[in-house]
Amino acid sequence: MNLFVLLFKSIYSPKTIALTRFQKIGKPILYGFLLAFLAALPNCIYLNLAIANAINGLDQTINEKIPEFTIHNGTLKSEENAVVKAKHDKYTIIFDPKGTFTRDDLKWQENVIGILSNEFVFVSNGTMQQLEYNFFQETEITKEDLTAAIKQLSEVAPIIIPVISVTLFAMSATSKFVEITFLAIVGLLFKKRMGKRLNFKQLWTISAYSVTLATVFFAIMNFFFIDISFALYINWFVHITVLYLVLKEIPNPKQPVKAA
Repeated sequence: MNLFVLLFKSIYSPKTIALTRFQKIGKPILYGFLLAFLAALPNCIYLNLAIANAINGLDQTINEKIPEFTIHNGTLKSEENAVVKAKHDKYTIIFDPKGTFTRDDLKWQENVIGILSNEFVFVSNGTMQQLEYNFFQETEITKEDLTAAIKQLSEVAPIIIPVISVTLFAMSATSKFVEITFLAIVGLLFKKRMGKRLNFKQLWTISAYSVTLATVFFAIMNFFFIDISFALYINWFVHITVLYLVLKEIPNPKQPVKAA
């Protein structure tokens, strides 16, 4: 049975998952990478699209609509000490040398690029990234420096975007394998209570397939930007429930017949 058939059947069939306990360890490890890819895919697509849209022509927008400024010693300074808002594609650029806005004010907005009094803030579809000016230490940054840097960034975007994608996948893979391993540890407790004769490798294997349902569900929710309350608790409740149902499908070892 190939991985994609297993992916489909692992969504609804504890019996199929139970049979995977006899697989060699290489296949569930490969399956874990497949789940990590599915989990990372929505964020990867939208973040890369957001970066591409945000930097395309951003240098020209800033040059035309944002006043002259300098960033020095961790602070934004401008002769026009007023908040300026400008539109760039789907994004609102907020230039704020007065300190009127903070990152917390912007994180609730949909698509924002904030040049704030002490940091850059980038919000895309509710996901926020920030960079404090103190990172640049004694370096002085002007409006011309920023527009030149954005122009160079747009030129190397075809290189940056794949790097970001690989980074997101690596983070997702790490998280997924930790998740599977922890579920296998929970399986150790279950197997004792249920009288199952399974080693840790077998528990890890069935745990890899047991996380399929929740992984696919939350990947779909992320793709459609549907926010789920108590997502962490739901995720683990589904993982543990599926694992329990899988263990029920595994027969208990036969008891030796006592001689008369």
